[in-house]
Amino acid sequence: MRNFKWFTFCLGMTVLLLSSQAFADNERILFLHHSTGAGVYGGGDVPGWIEDYNRTSGANYIISERSYPNSPYPWSNYPYDYWNLWVNGACNSSQTGIECLSTLTQNYEVIIFKHCFPGAAIQADSGAPAANTADQELQNYRLQYRALRDVMDGYPHNIFIVWTLAPLHRLATNAGDAG
Repeated sequence: MRNFKWFTFCLGMTVLLLSSQAFADNERILFLHHSTGAGVYGGGDVPGWIEDYNRTSGANYIISERSYPNSPYPWSNYPYDYWNLWVNGACNSSQTGIECLSTLTQNYEVIIFKHCFPGAAIQADSGAPAANTADQELQNYRLQYRALRDVMDGYPHNIFIVWTLAPLHRLATNAGDAG
């Protein structure tokens, strides 16, 4: 529980500091994640933390969360999946599980997305970098993140917080999968 509180504090402070740079105190925030993110959000009581902050500061931040991507998209949440949905056009704004960035940015001023931890099982680079592959290689992640950055730059009135992949615990990986 202590770790959830720490993550909650970090998440909350990041949102508030970045939001205060560009927006008023009434922003809508969306946290996109899968299972570990749900644990951080619920176990760390992010809504309660934001509510307390609003009460003591007079702000009116509204935060919500969503499992994303979700059905009908495969249950993955790696850099490739965001690239595939938001850059490659595999999204569909009529379905919340695969909603397009253009719609998300209309409904939320701050968008946070957190990848699933298995994405940190980074394989050795093949020597042929490509953004359009789900191969978990650092060379591919770089291209995917750069393309995502370029797309997000097209939304200057929004703030994007990318919660990148955390390294796997040393006992849950090996040197070959550590990139």
